[in-house]
Amino acid sequence: MVVIKKELIDFLVDALLKCYPYEGCGFLLGKKNQNGLEIFSIYPVENVWSNLEERKRRFAIDPRDYLKAEKTSAELGLEILGIYHSHPDYPATPSSFDADYAWEGYVYLIFSIATDGVKDCRAYIWVNGEGFKEVEIKMNP
Repeated sequence: MVVIKKELIDFLVDALLKCYPYEGCGFLLGKKNQNGLEIFSIYPVENVWSNLEERKRRFAIDPRDYLKAEKTSAELGLEILGIYHSHPDYPATPSSFDADYAWEGYVYLIFSIATDGVKDCRAYIWVNGEGFKEVEIKMNP
């Protein structure tokens, strides 16, 4: 299960809608506990995929942003638990591209975004040898 506060979801929705029609992305910072994965902070980054037109279906994160996110999470007493990103005009399900670049144990929070707003949000964890496994999202007030 992924536990996240509504205010963080609202922040993500706003940030990802501003990226439309391109994929937006960033890191999910939090802790693993008895509830599963609890997200306490968001670390947005720029989609640096080299071809602008392909950013409608692809995202890339600068390795320097990853290092900055790791430093920030450590300063907050948290860890990087996963990555969020949007799928403009596409379902909130992992693509084959997502599977090609997924990291073991990371949670992937995927938002389906359209011109008129968010259509869906789902969470998945990558399990090596098995692929993506959908997990419940629990939104706290």
